[in-house]
Amino acid sequence: MTVRERVAWIVTAAVVLVSTVTMVIVLNWKDGRPEVRCADAVIAYFHDDAAMRVAAERLDGDPRIAMLWTETQQQAYERFKEVFESQPNLAGLAGPDSLPATVRAVPAPGLTGEGLAGLLKGELATAAEVRPPQCTVDSPTV
Repeated sequence: MTVRERVAWIVTAAVVLVSTVTMVIVLNWKDGRPEVRCADAVIAYFHDDAAMRVAAERLDGDPRIAMLWTETQQQAYERFKEVFESQPNLAGLAGPDSLPATVRAVPAPGLTGEGLAGLLKGELATAAEVRPPQCTVDSPTV
């Protein structure tokens, strides 16, 4: 793996972490402080948009999935630039082709995120990775 590829994966991991934490906080902020909850979405990462679209089409309408949304590599890059706009040295390290396309899926009632992630790991052969829901613990603001 080249240095550029390693940097791209580090940048990707940072984007995933920031996205997950932001989603958890935004979705759970009440009365001036966040509740402690997990983001329910399982995330599948793909090396290109075409593989992501095939997977999304396959999962669309699946009764095990309550909500499904996608992000192309270009959309991920635009979000990355927004997140890191105050750090131009990081923004220059990535490009659309260095970030993964993703499918996010929220499990239907009766199925856990861990359970759905386990099923999708076996079914989405073209996914570079399938991650179960990520949990964070936010401290209340004082």
